[in-house]
Amino acid sequence: MKPNVLPVSGNVSHFKIYLSTNGRIRVALDDHVGQNVQLQLFYQVVSDETRVAYDTVADYRIDHSGASGWYYIYVTETGHTANTSYRLRVVYP
Repeated sequence: MKPNVLPVSGNVSHFKIYLSTNGRIRVALDDHVGQNVQLQLFYQVVSDETRVAYDTVADYRIDHSGASGWYYIYVTETGHTANTSYRLRVVYP
């Protein structure tokens, strides 16, 4: 496992997107108020080996150039409640 990254368990919001061609994907997480927030990007399946990028520091940003296929975006944190909102933006060509 990469250092300082929580395993995918506990309080997780997850999203799945498909890139039809190779390209650059940018992910931004704003206005999150949880504790130990981590923004993680996985390729094809979710595992330590397929984690292609992550950010553990607020203003959470990922900028990744990769192959076409399925990507999974995970927001992992502690202290989350159902009433906590945040904004997740994904930009792909």
